[in-house]
Amino acid sequence: MSIVDRINRLIVARLRRRRARPSLMGDQLVEGSRSFPLTELVGVIAYEQDIYLGSVVALALAFRGGRSLNVTQEDACWDDLVAALDRLGVTNAPSGEWLARLLAGEGGEEPIVLLDARGAPR
Repeated sequence: MSIVDRINRLIVARLRRRRARPSLMGDQLVEGSRSFPLTELVGVIAYEQDIYLGSVVALALAFRGGRSLNVTQEDACWDDLVAALDRLGVTNAPSGEWLARLLAGEGGEEPIVLLDARGAPR
């Protein structure tokens, strides 16, 4: 491993430590001292996020009151969040469908709108 690779890994690791990691408690996401009830979702967009050495699947979540939160598949709460979204039926497609579309590259690099800003699945 070159010195540049080592420096890049240290920088990325440091950036990731600064961000409070979201967790799921019941039907709400918690990030630090903030909580985001999933019942208050007004927008959900799935997309691929570029990171060092590749990309990850991510969700941009918009909540009532103008609050928002991004969660990636690297976050510990990812599987529980995706299951909760399916269980609550707040998105326009089950996770198996939109994950397959993203991973297969359907639609190029276009994000997938799973819940529009008006709060109704599209």
